[in-house]
Amino acid sequence: MANHTTYKNKTFRPFGSALLIIVMLASLIFIGCGSSVDESDLRRWTKNAAGLDQVERKVMRNPSVSPAKRLQALEIMVEKGLTFELPRMVDAAPDGIEIAKRLIEKIRPRLKGASDEAAVTRDTLVQLVSIRKGRGFFLPPDLRSSIQKEIATWAFAGLDQNSTQKQIQTQIERRIKKSQISELGIHGVDGAGLLIQHGFDLKLMKTYLIRIALSSDSDIDEKSKAHAKAVLGNSLVSLHLKQKGDWPWNEEELRLMEASGAGRGFVPMMKIYLDPDKDPSLRLHALNAATSCASSALTDRKLVEDALIALNPILTGDSIDDRWTAIRMLVNNMGDAGFDLALEALGPDINFADAEERSTDMTMVEFCADNLHNKAKDSKDKVLKLISSRVPVQMALGIVCSKVWNSTSATRSLKNVVRKGRRRSLATVFDKVSNASALAQNALDGMELLALIDQQKKSKKITPERAAECEIRVKEILTQTGDAYRQTIQACLRAKGPGSTKTKDEGRN
Repeated sequence: MANHTTYKNKTFRPFGSALLIIVMLASLIFIGCGSSVDESDLRRWTKNAAGLDQVERKVMRNPSVSPAKRLQALEIMVEKGLTFELPRMVDAAPDGIEIAKRLIEKIRPRLKGASDEAAVTRDTLVQLVSIRKGRGFFLPPDLRSSIQKEIATWAFAGLDQNSTQKQIQTQIERRIKKSQISELGIHGVDGAGLLIQHGFDLKLMKTYLIRIALSSDSDIDEKSKAHAKAVLGNSLVSLHLKQKGDWPWNEEELRLMEASGAGRGFVPMMKIYLDPDKDPSLRLHALNAATSCASSALTDRKLVEDALIALNPILTGDSIDDRWTAIRMLVNNMGDAGFDLALEALGPDINFADAEERSTDMTMVEFCADNLHNKAKDSKDKVLKLISSRVPVQMALGIVCSKVWNSTSATRSLKNVVRKGRRRSLATVFDKVSNASALAQNALDGMELLALIDQQKKSKKITPERAAECEIRVKEILTQTGDAYRQTIQACLRAKGPGSTKTKDEGRN
């Protein structure tokens, strides 16, 4: 029989009641311990790891301990240089954010000069802004950003592009650890750039700027990302200029220059590309970087003059592929003004049929369809007038563009070339187009085929996707005319499934 006593039909269980009393007493003892924690306890506990565990358990996690006592615990840790313990302490507290805010408010005024107190304050603030919570950060974004900005302003105060290596080194050593700069978000970007241009901690600083430039963080806007890219590129250029050739460019840095698109990088990138003694792979990376930097270099009035001088060797050089590269740079970045400059490179002084990397016919088709059409629209009439040019490559450009743009207004000029152009050789322009008459006939036939495609698309005999593919085929074929040309395009129109139908080129007309 169970050991219990009945009183007025109620069952009294001594064991259960005793357990309840024990729990209540334990709670009172725990609360009592929490409420009786004083400064001497906190100072004793912050002497070793076991004691810090006591602080976390008895002070930070204990809801009965006052916010003032928790703040005092954090202040003592800061005083003792235990700032690395702050993240777990504020994370453990039920009111961690509020306690952190109160600590920040109290210590911020100490961030001045190059004192030991300022250094401890910096360490404390850096620890607090770096605490993560889930996918974000512990502190609210506005507060976190304002702290980062304040640290950066203090750390780099008075330093700029004209500061010497010694000045930068001395101040940075006194005010901030280089590893802490990456915790400053967008506000440390300019400071990192100063370190790069003087050769300090290159890997760390480059990694930091790349992280900002490519960040998917919603708190970092596009303007800040672009600024990080520009600082990265410009600081690398400054680094190499200061070293005066003693610090050679490497492939990684050339890739970074390409990613940055910094205008100041255009001239040094072109110099590397034009140096025949450089490794071919390195030269190619330099050209890619120069192409990226051209956007800024050719549109900045402070840079454009030097950029054009640097571009001239490939604009007027013996390499056909280089010429087209330079021509595209000019048109893509300077528009109609760029085309006027590019036209000078399309002269009779060189055989455009000798292109090594890409045939001139495909290059010219894309130049009309993409570069001129999108970047130099006001030059279209000027281009069509080239149909009557005495310079073979310019005449070819006018004819090809007339078809690519489906410019029926050029029909009369094209027919005139068909009649009189058999003696106008285009052997210095294309491999397989014999004369201007054949190319002009190709353009006229191509416009008729474009009209046919449009008609079939409107009558829904072909899908818009099929129409687009066949239009591309019409524009890219320069060597066919008449029935052969029509049969090629009819095959494209009849084709099923994705992709255009390719037929064997008919060869020279």
